[in-house]
Amino acid sequence: MNEADKFLQEHLAKAQRNAQPSSPARPTVQARPSTSANSSYGMNARFQQQTNTSSAYEHTYVQRDEGYAMPQGVQHSVSMGEAIKRFWTNWKSDGRSSRSEYWKWMLINLIVYFILGFVSGMMQWDDRLLSGLWSLAIFAPSIAIVCRRLHDTGRSGGWFFISFIPFIGWIILWVLLAIPSEPHENQYGPVPNVR
Repeated sequence: MNEADKFLQEHLAKAQRNAQPSSPARPTVQARPSTSANSSYGMNARFQQQTNTSSAYEHTYVQRDEGYAMPQGVQHSVSMGEAIKRFWTNWKSDGRSSRSEYWKWMLINLIVYFILGFVSGMMQWDDRLLSGLWSLAIFAPSIAIVCRRLHDTGRSGGWFFISFIPFIGWIILWVLLAIPSEPHENQYGPVPNVR
């Protein structure tokens, strides 16, 4: 057992001693088996031990079905399929969208534009026809996902209008869309993608 695993087990034992009495429905606390010295928990624990610091967030490690413990309340990345599904089914601008949900949709959208441009070129059509139809189809849900992403950073959806400032507006908006999510529930709803 390496130093990182020992540190993690000591931390979990301390958390168990300080934990409130749990109900029978609550999962048990157990350490994640380390597969390598460079596992994410091992690296974090080793860094904390070397720098003599503690984590900014206290996590409770919960036993999952797969046998691995993950910090409870951690935001997870969505899959490409889930990003597409959420984009087309959630047209409301209220609530929150995670960074992974937004940027994965943007990647899919970019790929669709390239495919439409390629098809238009092969068919010798005007490039603006297919891309214009696609832009029209995604107009309303695109504004909604931008608003939800801004909500995730703790800002109003009205920050979208900063993009109308020539040249610098889009840069500011992209920076706002790229910053991390607020790690707690805010006025727009709970943290998205928490398992």
